[in-house]
Amino acid sequence: MFSPKTNKIVITGGHLTPALAAIAELKKEGWEILFIGRKHALEGDPSLSVEYRVIKELGISFVPLTAGRFQRSFTRYTILSLLKVPLGFIQSLYWVARFKPNLILSFGGYLALPVALSGWILGIPILTHEQSVIPGLATKIIARFARRVCVSWPQTTEHFPKEKVVLTGNPIREEVLKKYQVSSIKYQVSNEDLPLIYITGGSLGCRPNFTQALRKIPDYSSMWRLAGL
Repeated sequence: MFSPKTNKIVITGGHLTPALAAIAELKKEGWEILFIGRKHALEGDPSLSVEYRVIKELGISFVPLTAGRFQRSFTRYTILSLLKVPLGFIQSLYWVARFKPNLILSFGGYLALPVALSGWILGIPILTHEQSVIPGLATKIIARFARRVCVSWPQTTEHFPKEKVVLTGNPIREEVLKKYQVSSIKYQVSNEDLPLIYITGGSLGCRPNFTQALRKIPDYSSMWRLAGL
């Protein structure tokens, strides 16, 4: 299934967009990539996840993982989730040992934790990247045995040991930088006396914040919203 290439890397984690940017560069350099992630979008949902569809379209080996979430509060799903933790670890240990990567690259999330832990047990270097200002629980745990912790924001460096943390910024796909240069964006303003407002956001706070903004500033002539890059 896997070739005996010298440069092999396992990529895992919940943040797909920066992972795709890293994948593009690694493919240029001839790395063999194994992506470990979710095959289905939600538990019990037969729909295939975005990461599964995108990674398969890129021709990259994909291994689906069954893993439980580490929850901060106890709910009716906590016990079931905890029962999946050892299963996810066994699966991760098997695939990491079989693939024999030179490096494990994590992009956070509960799926990345058993993969990173497997790498640590097998003596494989681990690199983790945090995109948010405040790191998630999984990333905080992974950082304890990772060689390096890359962050996107200066404020995030405070959450990790100084000898490990590196401020890299957020990986961005090359095609996005080429296609969406600021100088190439053209827009029409019906009333030049009014300012142009640009709103961007992501994750759970994006929709309510954008809706609230529309209610507060209905009289501005032009408004741009950026999403999905």
